[in-house]
Amino acid sequence: MPRFLAPVEWDMMVQCVITDQVLCSLLNQIIVERAARSRAPDLDKKKYLVPSDLTVGQLCFLIRQRVSMRPEEALFFFVNNSLPPSSSPLSAVYEEHHEEDLFLYMTYSNESVYGA
Repeated sequence: MPRFLAPVEWDMMVQCVITDQVLCSLLNQIIVERAARSRAPDLDKKKYLVPSDLTVGQLCFLIRQRVSMRPEEALFFFVNNSLPPSSSPLSAVYEEHHEEDLFLYMTYSNESVYGA
């Protein structure tokens, strides 16, 4: 006798919807790309799935670890051509700025290319 009956009885589509709802509430989908006029190095990975409680500053720290730059060089992150506060939770930035495809698009640059 199977130990868990409920998942076997559920329709696969229902399981997918529930899983999507749980993942969307816990994780944010972010695409991070180099700004067009930037001379910063490219990232090896552009898509990130990050916890909702992560702050912008923490994400910047994680991204900076993946980019080979000298410690004294600055790296700026932009969402819709504006600098989000580093203390903001990504969930708030995601809710305000995500696109129709449910991704948050961020760009980075080694200089403040938008005059911020």
